Amino acid sequence: MFFDEAFIAATARLESATAEVDAPLIPQALMVPPHNEIGSYLPQEKVISASLDGAVAILGVRAFRNGCLIELNAALRTASGLGASIAISPERALEVAVQGDLSEVHPELLRVGIDGDSVRATNLLNYGRLRHEGVLVPSDEPRLVGLSGTLGSIQDGVMQFRQGYWLRVVPTGEFDLVTEWPAAGIDESRARLSGNEIRAAGQRSKLLL
Repeated sequence: MFFDEAFIAATARLESATAEVDAPLIPQALMVPPHNEIGSYLPQEKVISASLDGAVAILGVRAFRNGCLIELNAALRTASGLGASIAISPERALEVAVQGDLSEVHPELLRVGIDGDSVRATNLLNYGRLRHEGVLVPSDEPRLVGLSGTLGSIQDGVMQFRQGYWLRVVPTGEFDLVTEWPAAGIDESRARLSGNEIRAAGQRSKLLL
């Protein structure tokens, strides 16, 4: 239900999007972790969800002054029939969805979301497309962006990949990290994280320059 509602909202926003006159593009710096910070690392190392064919775990959170990078590790049996290119790079599935039929999300997309009192965001809204079309997006809008450069490998019949998700606004208090992966037989699952702990760690982030 969480991702169904999020995709309906994302689809409506993309379909109704019109470029604002003289609107500044979404700064690329807001779409990725800052390059001049090291970030403070908070290890998590726990399985969020699992099925007979796959599993998703959170490795850790790297906290920055203006957001955090959530690092996930996902694994699946190659015999499950998932497309290797999309499984290793889950964001490709979103590209397939938004470029084709907007009525549903590609089942091979690993859906990731943040559900908190002050922040709600998912990886179902293609900010790259909004930016390309010149759509104005508030700089303080909560966003969750899957980063490129995914690391993946196949060994002993198991495909494994690591994916980072940049969360632009960290919620206050506790919040849920929500995942769902239909093609791997994984239903909506939640892991509780502390926004206050992540925010405090972000203040300890070291500047490089």
